[in-house]
Amino acid sequence: MKDLCNNSRNVALNHGIDTVITGKPTPTPVVAWFGFRFGFDLVIQITASHNPPIYNGFKVISRIGAPAQEEDTNQIEKTYQEEAEDINKSVSKIEIKDVPTIDPSGD
Repeated sequence: MKDLCNNSRNVALNHGIDTVITGKPTPTPVVAWFGFRFGFDLVIQITASHNPPIYNGFKVISRIGAPAQEEDTNQIEKTYQEEAEDINKSVSKIEIKDVPTIDPSGD
């Protein structure tokens, strides 16, 4: 999961998107609340839920702390499918950047 997180973070940073990551596994409600509380436009949580890590995927959370609308997630999937080849090529060229981690629990 850490590689998927780091790769996703670096893709976002290389496209000019401000990014923070949690320093430890964090429950979805905490991540959603944190994004809402601090005014994030979008939160992406990488999770396999209760499945093995090979089933990791993205949960997309809206600015109000709720799951993204179906039409939004459908558009994300459609864009990925249409541009997967270009996305995969560009990921291999991503510059690694250092990003501070946050602890949403305040510990």
